[in-house]
Amino acid sequence: MKGTSFLEASGIVIGRLSPGDSSAFSDFITELYLEYPMAMNFTKEPERGELDDLLGGKIKGMQAGIVVDLVARRSGEIVGECEIVKRWEGNAVVGIIVRKDYRAKGVGAELLERSLQLARTIGIRELTAEVDSANVQAISFFRRMGFSDEGPAQGRLRFARSISENAA
Repeated sequence: MKGTSFLEASGIVIGRLSPGDSSAFSDFITELYLEYPMAMNFTKEPERGELDDLLGGKIKGMQAGIVVDLVARRSGEIVGECEIVKRWEGNAVVGIIVRKDYRAKGVGAELLERSLQLARTIGIRELTAEVDSANVQAISFFRRMGFSDEGPAQGRLRFARSISENAA
């Protein structure tokens, strides 16, 4: 590949979410809640204890082999997250969120591609994503990443993508 990617040039490193991410994770989710309260599944701005519980649940899910959760970090801050949660055999739901100033720069795409590799190792063959019908940027992202439109789902749009080795 010619040149330097935005991620490399910006010092962004992608890795697994870890218990040591507590403070950075709390800051990340709180910031994004203020931008997208409905997408974050909180009825009010989350408190630190709730966020610590959320992080703990994600870590337990990763240890149990039912969650893949990667984050993009820059200078100790989390700038993006991709979570894949197994729902039933072979199927999982994916969620991706990236800080506003890092969107449309390849962070989400890189998080998703690396997460797909890990998802295959825990037996995931198909992913679904649900997006607010007004979130044009997310709709475009999932289409660009090979997801097909599956139609409306409770006021949102549903997308699906096969991730079996043959469909990679």
